[in-house]
Amino acid sequence: MAWDDREKQELILDEGKCLTAYKDNRGNWTIGIGHNLGRDPKFGGLVITEEQCDEYFEDDFSDACRGAEEAYSGFPGLDGPRKGALVNMAFQMGGQTLSTFHTFLSYLDRLMYAEAALDLMNTAYAKQVPARASRIAYRIRTGEYSPR
Repeated sequence: MAWDDREKQELILDEGKCLTAYKDNRGNWTIGIGHNLGRDPKFGGLVITEEQCDEYFEDDFSDACRGAEEAYSGFPGLDGPRKGALVNMAFQMGGQTLSTFHTFLSYLDRLMYAEAALDLMNTAYAKQVPARASRIAYRIRTGEYSPR
């Protein structure tokens, strides 16, 4: 299985899937597989189809891939699990925020994967989503997907 197909599976598990809009923990309306609609109350009660959910997800996944590539110039040289880890992070926080993880990305540049994983686990991101961050750190450290 290609890394991007595997990462889509991981994101569905991490984000969940809901065809009815709901408020996330930051007060944003969210629908589908982690698709952020914003804070406008007009999104309350919105329902989408499976097809719309798939379209949103493909677009959001493409955006996350671009964001990861823009945040980290070494992205093309990474193995699949590590590429997926960065895409997963960009999917959740955006590529621009990912690009602010300077120490983490610097460790990746130097192929210091254990140090990068440790640095990741010492971020506010890891405190907000500890289980997800732990799985991502495992991939960064080992180059393998962790068993769930």
